Amino acid sequence: MKNNNLVHVKVEYNEAVESKKDILSLQLNLIKTIKNIREYKIARLKELKLKNKLKRTTASALTNIKKIENALPKIKLNKISKRKTESYVMNINKSSRDLVLERELQDIQEKLMALQR
Repeated sequence: MKNNNLVHVKVEYNEAVESKKDILSLQLNLIKTIKNIREYKIARLKELKLKNKLKRTTASALTNIKKIENALPKIKLNKISKRKTESYVMNINKSSRDLVLERELQDIQEKLMALQR
């Protein structure tokens, strides 16, 4: 810097103290932000390691399931028994849904009766 381009500004003592406090506060916030970024990076690495481990474990479990399926004897069902099985499963699902709806209907009716009293 050249000395002839310097500009001097008079600042009151209170303003100088407030400015110094603001600068220190800004530095403190920047340090905290840097610390949070570092902690985030560490947490992200842990997350990625856990996801990778989960992926390996899942792949291993799927491989084991396939091995077990291949080791078990296979039952051949004719088309009629497959249809019966599918219809039986559909009936079970339908009846359980009907029970849920019936229960909800009963609850609503009870609430209406309670309001009429």
